[in-house]
Amino acid sequence: MIFDEAQVMPQSLVIPTLAALSFLSQNFGCTTVFSTATQPAFESFDSKVSVYCEKGWQPKEIVTKQLNLFKRARRVKVQWPKEQKSWENICSEALTYPTILVITNLRKHALNLYRLVSVNKPDETFHLSTNMCPAHRLDVLKEVIKRLKNKENCTLISTQCVEAGVDLDFPVVWRAMAPLEAIAQAAGRCNREGQLKQGVVQVFMPIAEDIEYPTADYRRSAI
Repeated sequence: MIFDEAQVMPQSLVIPTLAALSFLSQNFGCTTVFSTATQPAFESFDSKVSVYCEKGWQPKEIVTKQLNLFKRARRVKVQWPKEQKSWENICSEALTYPTILVITNLRKHALNLYRLVSVNKPDETFHLSTNMCPAHRLDVLKEVIKRLKNKENCTLISTQCVEAGVDLDFPVVWRAMAPLEAIAQAAGRCNREGQLKQGVVQVFMPIAEDIEYPTADYRRSAI
């Protein structure tokens, strides 16, 4: 069995899923492969999984010489935030780039930032979130991909829906502060084809009330 983008597995399902897979492996000879650029630390759940099956969860690395792979894939430079920024400041800085992808944590943040940016660049700014129907999202992606291919100016304001299974290549990506695996996924949309010597991934911290953000699973995954 192959699980692609294993990092998106809901945390509430991790333990029962790993227990079921361990049972199948132990008793029926099944092999499970987790395929992802940001491998979750599921081995830390070994003791919890062992409550339900004898062997717990003890995965084995199948990719050798990892560091060499990482060096060859070092296409971006990640810049970390020094201070919080207002959405107005984030908008002003985003406008200085002819082509940029900005990823927010919340759908309302993406929509609000899109409205701010599109006032200045109405024909070059696009919005993407799961609030849109699949057909609409596909239309937006087609237009964005066309612009990137033709080297036309393009600003895409998106939620995390752009971080997995979407083949985009931006020279600059801004990502709202998030768990490390989410930042790594965002970096996968920057200089993806290696056409630049080094792309730029800027992590930013928007000024926002804590009540705006999800709790529980999201916070636990950031620890």
